[in-house]
Amino acid sequence: SSDLNSIRIRALRPSEYLETAKRLYYNLREADAREADRLGMKCLAYVFASIWHSKEVYGVWKGHVLLAVTGVSEGFNYPDGDKATCVWCLGTEDLDHHRRDFVRYAPSILSYFTAKYGRLGNFINKENKAALLWIRRMGATFKDPVRIVNGIFLPFVIERSERLDVWSDRSLDGCHDSDAGKTAEPTV
Repeated sequence: SSDLNSIRIRALRPSEYLETAKRLYYNLREADAREADRLGMKCLAYVFASIWHSKEVYGVWKGHVLLAVTGVSEGFNYPDGDKATCVWCLGTEDLDHHRRDFVRYAPSILSYFTAKYGRLGNFINKENKAALLWIRRMGATFKDPVRIVNGIFLPFVIERSERLDVWSDRSLDGCHDSDAGKTAEPTV
């Protein structure tokens, strides 16, 4: 069925937060688990807090398989005093098996977030090569590396750009349905 092969992106309901955090944590992508470990936060509470403290949080599925959870939370200050809205994404091991599908739709999420919140940013561990490459392809610029707990992290900033706007036809408008049982499928 086409539903089993389609990518679905939808807002999570608060009642789904804990179960989704567990599904994500117990199947966390190795690079994301290593990054959490470098932050001294490799625990279920870290994953749950990321979801709970987000202004908006979305699950990304292929069929019935959870690939990733992404969101935006309150802004933070970079060491140089710059500010941005925090954007984050944690993937499951299944993401690696469906990377092409995820890469096809993930830019629509960034396009939506930059259109709504403007400047986005976060830190990526220098060992997380796939995430660094992908966010660079999405137009991110990097700041000087910083040490955080047990790792070296690269702060990045991403802003609305033509590179992201080409993805705006893959809309997330339907993700805000009050009936979270409905899914929003980006149109291609």
